Amino acid sequence: MFDHVVSLGSWCQTTYQIKEHVLPYTKSCFDWLVTPWDALISILETNGSHFGLAGTYDPFSECIKCDHYGVLYAHEFKKGSSGKPVVTNEQLINCRSKLLYKHNKMAATLEGGGSVLFIRFGGTAEPATAVPHMRELNPRSEADLNHLVHLLRRKYPANNISLLYLWQDPIVPYNLDLDKLSSQIMLMRMPFLPNDAFTWMGNTSVWGAMFERVRILQQMRGKLQFQEPVYYVSPNYF
Repeated sequence: MFDHVVSLGSWCQTTYQIKEHVLPYTKSCFDWLVTPWDALISILETNGSHFGLAGTYDPFSECIKCDHYGVLYAHEFKKGSSGKPVVTNEQLINCRSKLLYKHNKMAATLEGGGSVLFIRFGGTAEPATAVPHMRELNPRSEADLNHLVHLLRRKYPANNISLLYLWQDPIVPYNLDLDKLSSQIMLMRMPFLPNDAFTWMGNTSVWGAMFERVRILQQMRGKLQFQEPVYYVSPNYF
């Protein structure tokens, strides 16, 4: 289907489901972070150069929050005697080294060429929290999605780039104009089921259905106009 599948967050659920469905997973610095939209753009624009320089405990998320990007370091800092994660110079250095390595390793891998599916689950993801099932207070626009694709194409010119943008309906309502979207974008609405709220991992069956539709879209591309109510692409996609 694709040579590489890369998570762009917002949560760990994206990476978990990529691996669960045995897709050609390429590790990225976003895999196990909680990444708000603005942080995603800033990290891509700066090649992650501000990772691990400073962090502060965030009582809302109960995680260490990056002072520069605003991502949550959900797994990078050990807990102290109080049961809360604490910032130490050693852990900051390790955090920075690990995430820069993952970013640079991904970039080096993609330099080899091939088709890449970037997956973004969730929009703004603010306020940042490790709970992935939250209402969208500031929905992303067509211009936001197009800007992300433009940025990815500029960063990875050796690759054929596609973006799968997923959100959960009805807790994240969207009304996007397909005519205004880049032909590299696939939009899919994931149904939110009651039991989904109790797991960070997400609903494997629902994710499987989304990935199957991606496969169908790839097969039909260039052959005919093909569309279902459960997912959308730009009219230029085919």
